[in-house]
Amino acid sequence: MVVVITALAAGAGWAALDAEATPEQGLSGGDMRVATPVLSVRRTPEALLETRRTNAVAAAAGTTVPAIPGASCLVVSEAGDELFAHAPTEPLTPASTQKLFVGAALLQVMEADETFRTVAAAAAPPADGVVAGDLFVVGGGDPLLSTDAYIARHSDPDRPATRVEDLADALVAAGITEVQGSVVGDGTRYDDVRTIPSWPQRYRDQVAAGPLSGLGVNDGLETFTDTEVPVNPGRPAADPPAHTASVITDLLRERGVTVSGDPRSGPAPEGAAELAVLESPPAGVVVAQMLRYSDNTTAELLAKEIAVRTDSPGSTFAGITALTSVLAGQGVDVSGISLTDGSGLDTGNRATCRGLTQVLDLAGPDSPLVDGLAVAGRSGTLRERMVGTPAADNLRAKTGSLRHVSALAGLVDAADGHTYTFAYIANVPEGEFMPGADLVVQESLAVALATLPPVEPPPNILPQAPIPAG
Repeated sequence: MVVVITALAAGAGWAALDAEATPEQGLSGGDMRVATPVLSVRRTPEALLETRRTNAVAAAAGTTVPAIPGASCLVVSEAGDELFAHAPTEPLTPASTQKLFVGAALLQVMEADETFRTVAAAAAPPADGVVAGDLFVVGGGDPLLSTDAYIARHSDPDRPATRVEDLADALVAAGITEVQGSVVGDGTRYDDVRTIPSWPQRYRDQVAAGPLSGLGVNDGLETFTDTEVPVNPGRPAADPPAHTASVITDLLRERGVTVSGDPRSGPAPEGAAELAVLESPPAGVVVAQMLRYSDNTTAELLAKEIAVRTDSPGSTFAGITALTSVLAGQGVDVSGISLTDGSGLDTGNRATCRGLTQVLDLAGPDSPLVDGLAVAGRSGTLRERMVGTPAADNLRAKTGSLRHVSALAGLVDAADGHTYTFAYIANVPEGEFMPGADLVVQESLAVALATLPPVEPPPNILPQAPIPAG
C-alpha cells in the first residue's frame, strides 16, 4: 500500500510538470521573468528522484515474489528505511540466517577486539619449573581452539583458528618442565549440556554441532576426518574438557615436559596461579568465522557466551533469552522472533525478515558483523554461488538452509551507488523438500538489486532558466 501511494504521488509530481504556468504567466523582475513558478515540483527535484529510486527498488524486488515457493517474506531497506516489504513480520523458520542475531548480540556484550582466553593455572606457583600438583586448563569458551592437524583439514586456509599448540609452547617458554599431577580440563564456564535437547536424533548422528563445552578442542571431536565434511565429521568426545586435557598432555610430553598423571576434567581451585594464557582471534573475527562458514558449533557456544556476559548461567536458554533482550534494547522488532538454539538448526525457530534487516541496518555496512559475511563468488558459503553474475563481489550475505527452508540475508552494492539491505526467507511444509529453483529466485533477487541503474530525471525536471523580459 505504501509503495502504491508513493508511486501515485510521484506520478502526480511528474504530471504537474506539464500543468505548470507558462513563461508568460511568470513573475517579472527587471528585465527577466522567472520561468519556474515558486510552488513548482521542479524546485524540489531531489524528493522526486528519491521517489523514483524507491519505486525502482520496489519493482526489482517485487518481480521475485511470485516465484518464491511456499510461505515467505522479503524486505529491502536502506539505512533503516524499508523500501519494499512483503510479509515483513511473518514468523518463519530462518535456518542459519538467525546466526546474524547471535553475532549482533555478542558484539553488543563483547568488544570486537576482545578475545576468548584459555588459561593454564596451578594451585600454587611452580618451583624451579615443577608444578607440584595438577595443571589446570581453564576454558574461556573459545570455539576455535584447534590442533594443527584439525586446522589442516579446513578447505579454506584462511579460516580463523586458535592453535592449541601455542598454549603448550607458552608453558614451555614459562619454564615448566614437570607436572607432578595431571592436566585437568575445566569447562565450567558453560553448563554441561552437550547438545540441544529438541534436536532430532539425526542431528546427533550426523554430529551437526558440538559436543558443547566451555573447554573443547577441534569442535569437541575426539577423532575427525582428514578433509572437512559437513556430515559425520568424526567421533564426538564424551567429555570435551577431559579430551582437551589429553591433547595438551600429549603436546607437553612431545616438548619434553614430564606429566605424571592421566588427563581428566574438573574445576580449577579458587585463586589458582596463572601460568600461561592462550587468546583467541578477536571476537569480531570469531563472529566472522561463524557467519562466513555457517559454523553451528561456534554459534551454539556464542549463544552461551552471551548468557555469561549478561550475568546469567552459561546455558543455551539463558543465552537466547539474553540475546532477545539485547536486540530489543538496540531497537530491533523482536515480536516475531522466537529462538530455541543459536545455530538455526532447530525447526521450531522463528524469525522475521524485518528483524533480520533491522539487525544488519543497525550494525551498518562497515561493521564487524557485515564484514564477516560471505561474499558471492568469493568466500565462505557463497564462494561457488552467483559466479560470473553482477552479484559476484557485490553481495555480502548469510545463507540459511534446511530441508524445508531456504533463506538469504545481507547487503548488495548496487550499480546506482547505493547499498541495499535485504532479507529473504522461504518455507515449505515440514516433511517436504525445498525445490532447487529457490536458489534461482535468490540469485534473481541479488542480480536485480545489484544492477539497479542510477535514476535519471525525466525531461524538464530541473528549474528552468530565467527568460528575458520583453
